[in-house]
Amino acid sequence: MKNLESNMLHVKNNSNRVSNIQFLLIVCFYSFFFLFADLGRGLTVCALVVFIVFAIFFVLKSHVLKEPEVKTYRVGLFLVVATILLNIRSIDYFQSNIFYLYGMFLVVYALLFIKPNVAAKKVALNILLFVAGISAFIVFLSRLFPAFYVRYIASHFAIEAYNGIILLLREGYSGALGGNISLTANYIALGIAICFGRFLQTKKKKHAVVMVVLFIALLLVNRRSELLAAVAAWICMLFLMGSKRLKIIILFGCVIAFIGLLIVVLFVRQGIWHYQGSNRLIASVYGLLQGQDITNGRSELYALAWSLFCEHPLFGIGWGQYRFYAQAILPQITNVHNIYLQLLCETGIVGGFILLSALFYLLKELYKKNKIAIKNGTMEYTVFSLFSWLYIMILGIFDNPIFQDQFWLLLGVILFCAVNEKSKRKTV
Repeated sequence: MKNLESNMLHVKNNSNRVSNIQFLLIVCFYSFFFLFADLGRGLTVCALVVFIVFAIFFVLKSHVLKEPEVKTYRVGLFLVVATILLNIRSIDYFQSNIFYLYGMFLVVYALLFIKPNVAAKKVALNILLFVAGISAFIVFLSRLFPAFYVRYIASHFAIEAYNGIILLLREGYSGALGGNISLTANYIALGIAICFGRFLQTKKKKHAVVMVVLFIALLLVNRRSELLAAVAAWICMLFLMGSKRLKIIILFGCVIAFIGLLIVVLFVRQGIWHYQGSNRLIASVYGLLQGQDITNGRSELYALAWSLFCEHPLFGIGWGQYRFYAQAILPQITNVHNIYLQLLCETGIVGGFILLSALFYLLKELYKKNKIAIKNGTMEYTVFSLFSWLYIMILGIFDNPIFQDQFWLLLGVILFCAVNEKSKRKTV
């Protein structure tokens, strides 16, 4: 009998170990996604082979997870995946979006079989924080020593990435990982989410210091969308988790900020204050106050998306098809830069309702998980998940995070950092 119990425990430990390894592989795929384009598809093939080997071994040795909360997420995810796949109306999409579909496959598989423990989650957040630190270092280096950055860092990337970095620097942005400025900003924002959760959990000042440093780095990136999304997500987290007094202070602060903005608008419109600097963020605010279009031509993309939705209201034009219509405006455009408009124009009322409902349902569930974690004293992981999802949904007003290749990998990390948070039952 003891031998049987020992064997069962040994099998369970092996199963947990493989599950943790697979989860950390997903985290690594996302964390080092910026290398995929530069190292080519060879890295993707190797990563896929490694994961499939683990998957086959794990499926043979394990079973589908049956926890009720996992089933809830699984049903929602399957519905979203089915809606997306049914709306793909071109074979070419499968060939040109292999990264996106690969990430989708990983998350579907993960929700069926993977159940990482707390130790694996901690390692996962450490990996993400490490990449956030590298991103911040690149930003500071490119701002303080641009020539050194270009000669000794950027020159090691592929020629396309190198040319992209040079263009970014000329336009006033900071340096980036692999030439992907948006992904660099996202890594830093996730690092802020991790430090925020750890500070609330431990109250240690070092986490607050790192969070401030990452905020400064995000400011220096000079990306308006990611900075605004991170700040808004942080304020939302304070409001959702704060006491009644803090909520009143935040609301009062918003009123004061609005009044201050009206005064600044008055000064700008009367010609009392002029801005002639080169800072992109300040120039954008100044242009907005003057009534200028600061969307970099995105207003035309928004108008086109709405027009396409009106022409195809029920089922839309098809997943990933907007880029073909937008090329008449700008040849390099691939999306609307607004996930809500793009979902409506590509999937119509039917698909849009399903997908948007899933987005807000996940937000509600993460909020509930975080409330439970606060009572249990285990908020580090749920704060990260809720902050990250708020960041994605706010960023979706200005950009297309859920249409990016690496989205599904990040979604898997967000889900698993919160999915196992349960209420502690009282014992008599």
